[in-house]
Amino acid sequence: IQCRGITRKGRKCKKSVKNFGLDGRVVYCKYHGRQKVRPELEGASILLFNHTRSECFAEWIPKYLRGETRKRLQQEMIKPSSRSDSPGYIYVLELAPDDTNFVKFKVGRSNDVGRRLREWRRQCPSTIPVLKGFFPGDLSEDGFSSMAKLTMPGPSGPLCHRLERLIHIELTDLVSNPAYLDQSWPQVDRPRVLDVVNSQRASAPCLDCGHCHQEIFRLRRWRNDKREGMEWNLIIIPLLERWGKYVEQY
Repeated sequence: IQCRGITRKGRKCKKSVKNFGLDGRVVYCKYHGRQKVRPELEGASILLFNHTRSECFAEWIPKYLRGETRKRLQQEMIKPSSRSDSPGYIYVLELAPDDTNFVKFKVGRSNDVGRRLREWRRQCPSTIPVLKGFFPGDLSEDGFSSMAKLTMPGPSGPLCHRLERLIHIELTDLVSNPAYLDQSWPQVDRPRVLDVVNSQRASAPCLDCGHCHQEIFRLRRWRNDKREGMEWNLIIIPLLERWGKYVEQY
């Protein structure tokens, strides 16, 4: 059977390996088998010897997402890793809302969150961005501001490009599929009716600078609900931590 390693050019290894009764398991040629970090382990092409692919998908992909979104996440999860996918941080800014019934988050990646925040403020100062947190990092609201935490951010995380894409795919779904409005969230097993209005507003040009800002996610606020004002804690943080854990493990 064919080696499951990835060459330095990002292509599948063409070497054959004898099958010693290990059907269904990932095997490597002599070269890829002795590498300290096997290329395919850096990505998500293997999903652990004892897990089928469908079991792994079910563990990480919520049922409340639309079928099209689940397929996109699956495709991203099984892509071989790229050596150009450098470490970094996922940062989240909260922007001034254009409607009090919504909360707006800018989610991006950077190897220097402080520098990126300064760039954003110069780009569109009227949005008044507030740094909510960054990952890897302390996302809890423990009395220390996120800006103060930037002085000692800690080590960056692996495969930051991959992590950003996974997060963006799920958040894009939630913009038009507000499953989080369900009282049983996150234990929701099907998508909600498409929110076309919010989907269109989320991609509209900025009223202040005229630019179509990228990577901004506009979510409906919880109203008359015990979760009111907790969108960051109950939607964004769990999502960041779940996909961050996936990237670290696989």
